[in-house]
Amino acid sequence: MRFLADENIFPLLISHLLKSGHDVKAIQKYGLPGATDDTIVDLAIKEERTIITFDKHFGDILRYPPQNLFGIILIRIHPPLLEDILFA
Repeated sequence: MRFLADENIFPLLISHLLKSGHDVKAIQKYGLPGATDDTIVDLAIKEERTIITFDKHFGDILRYPPQNLFGIILIRIHPPLLEDILFA
């Protein structure tokens, strides 16, 4: 699976996914810090990547219909502690 990590994803989580053999690119690698949600979605579609994010706006299925995307993983753990995400 190919992932696109939003800028709010912990670098250690990205590192963990990479070490686990996943194809992950962070939005920062594209020189797009502060990119709009629509820019992130367009990039994910272009590169056929699943978005990983904490941004609840990506959960709006009317704005981002699942059938138009390669997937969105919306992490909703409060508080967002790295240990909870890695070992959930």
